[in-house]
Amino acid sequence: MAEHLMIRLPRSAALLVLALAAAVAAMAALAPAPATAQEMTDPTRPPDSGDDRPAPTAGNTLNLQSILVSATRREAVINGQVVRVGGRIGQTKIVKISDSQVLVDGPRGMQVLRMFPGIDKRYVESDTIQELTRRQERRKVQ
Repeated sequence: MAEHLMIRLPRSAALLVLALAAAVAAMAALAPAPATAQEMTDPTRPPDSGDDRPAPTAGNTLNLQSILVSATRREAVINGQVVRVGGRIGQTKIVKISDSQVLVDGPRGMQVLRMFPGIDKRYVESDTIQELTRRQERRKVQ
């Protein structure tokens, strides 16, 4: 049964098929491996809790990483842990969460954790704003 399925090719055609097969095999061997995408991480996500840092305790520094304030809730991420007012990190209790800082009470007493420690929020009087606007307008004219 297999005898009648065989196709006899002239010698030149058989050599051509072998040459084409060899060329395809060579191209496949030389082709670059498919590129794999690098895993992208979310830069706003707190670090995983499975890292080598020690778990937060009363002796460790509290690191304020993020604050979420909405009409219905106030949460902060401290040392990778999401907390709300009244919650605890070790022996430290969360007293107040505002838009840029968290007030905590622990073994070290009351502490203020700031999102941006080097920046203090100040309110400017409306007269000062008007004066600054006038100065900017004068600079544009000059």
